[in-house]
Amino acid sequence: MSTTSPSMPDAPTTDLRSRINLETVLKPVRATSFYAALALPLAYVPLLVSGLESVSQTTTFALLLGLHVLALAAGHGHQPGE
Repeated sequence: MSTTSPSMPDAPTTDLRSRINLETVLKPVRATSFYAALALPLAYVPLLVSGLESVSQTTTFALLLGLHVLALAAGHGHQPGE
């Protein structure tokens, strides 16, 4: 009978792996959010030109504004060209 215990991965190695995997996922999310934050204001123009006369137009504008704020926050760390 052997008294050796199964090898446990080192915490720093595991932490590094999880950071790399997390960065792999977050990098495209940041990039997409960054460029969405640049493009979303273009959607405001037709709504504002036509006027926010109906509830659906006002709701659409509010949702676009909220989406823009989320895109700004999520894309804040992106550095184009990297």
